[in-house]
Amino acid sequence: MNTLKIKGSLVLALTLTTALLLAACADAPCAPADTVVPGAGVGVGDDAVCLGQTRAEVEAVLGVGEAARDLGDAGLRVAHPKHKLSVHYSAKGQLTAVYLDTGATAKTATGVGLGTAAAAAKGALGAPAEDPFMGDLWYPATGLVVQLSGGKVAAMQIMAPQVSK
Repeated sequence: MNTLKIKGSLVLALTLTTALLLAACADAPCAPADTVVPGAGVGVGDDAVCLGQTRAEVEAVLGVGEAARDLGDAGLRVAHPKHKLSVHYSAKGQLTAVYLDTGATAKTATGVGLGTAAAAAKGALGAPAEDPFMGDLWYPATGLVVQLSGGKVAAMQIMAPQVSK
């Protein structure tokens, strides 16, 4: 058999396989069910709320929110009490942050969620950056802010990672 023909067939097969895998990954949610993925989003049931989604895409997962708070040029914050989440949209309508509200059960891959002891959260997430928020655990490189109260995780915010210059 012709070696060039075999090599050409192999390249074609690898190209098609790669294209199919990339297409499958494009449809995959940014976070598994009930999981917080810093810098990406939160898994909600069989779907996920992902940073960068439009309001229509988020509402397709969470339903229409309640208690919208217009923040003017800073965007819009919308509560989704059924899912114990709040979301923040930019003025252009893109999802820029997801907040875990009281009672949310999602956790990071390392097991950090609401109610986790502060020391356990630090141990699982590593050393936080210097805190500009006075008392929070701030992980700008991964896109996570962990708010503490009474020695435990009281709230979490997922946002885009901040790249230091």
